[in-house]
Amino acid sequence: CYPKSNKHAVGPLGYMGSQAAMKCVKDSDLMVAIGSRLNPFGTTPQYGMQYWDTNKPLIQIDSNRGALGVSCNPSLPVHGDAAATIKAMNEELDRRGVPATSSKIPYEQYRDEWHNERTPDIPIGEDGRIPPKMVLHTFAKVLETLNEPIVTTDIGHCCSQSLAYLEFERPGSLFTAGTFGSCGTSIPMAVGARFADADRPIFALVGDGAVNMQGINELLTCKRNGLGITIVVFRNEVWGAELLNQLIWTDARAVGTEIENPSIAGIARAYGANGVTVSGSLDAVEEALLEAVTNQAKGETTLIEIMCTPAMGAPFRSD
Repeated sequence: CYPKSNKHAVGPLGYMGSQAAMKCVKDSDLMVAIGSRLNPFGTTPQYGMQYWDTNKPLIQIDSNRGALGVSCNPSLPVHGDAAATIKAMNEELDRRGVPATSSKIPYEQYRDEWHNERTPDIPIGEDGRIPPKMVLHTFAKVLETLNEPIVTTDIGHCCSQSLAYLEFERPGSLFTAGTFGSCGTSIPMAVGARFADADRPIFALVGDGAVNMQGINELLTCKRNGLGITIVVFRNEVWGAELLNQLIWTDARAVGTEIENPSIAGIARAYGANGVTVSGSLDAVEEALLEAVTNQAKGETTLIEIMCTPAMGAPFRSD
């Protein structure tokens, strides 16, 4: 809900979210959670950092009484509308003559450090396969050129890394699988977003495992209804999240994590969508994304199958 242009914006917590935000949480002496569900994935250790302190004072404000204290034990739960409660708090602080002070937390430094750390320079494989982080970095650059894009993500490992790279100016621009952790959510969510908004550029990020779960058949829905969306498939031929879990928690005894698929771009073409396979260069990724945006304006859906390396990033959680 903070626009990326706001000088205080440091990014989201959650699955492989903003390390800058986590450092700010770690440094703070009081947490005020405004309309936040505080789900377990927003408080679990990540990037090797135990940033959430259960002994630290916590004020949780939510209009849904049932959301208070679900994942965390607030020192002070407040059942109220977020905006109205904050307005009342600010008025009371003014009445008491409490001056507005600049933060003692070096959030700008953390934000700059995180920007540098998440700007990768990972070489493309000899077989032309592209590291997922480089795909996301390029995707983020393309989003910067578009007017209020919408992105939906699946629960897969490559998709979840997008929280570290994607920033938005307008609320209601990023839709994830959330705490449900469902496979096969991003394409149906993107179709719903297009029904809701005829103009904004819409992208669905999905892995080559989840794309076959409740999603790819919706290409026919797009064709029949003239709905233009862009689906970006990370084809790394592994169940990335599950492989990483097994590598971490079972002494690298991995089983059932390899994926064999036909051409996913070919399936898209069979459904009447544009199917494109990309490898070899980031320029090719950028060109395919921009062409797909042009197709969206004509009511055409494009599926971009990007040949990716199976390189693993940080785990969802390290508890």
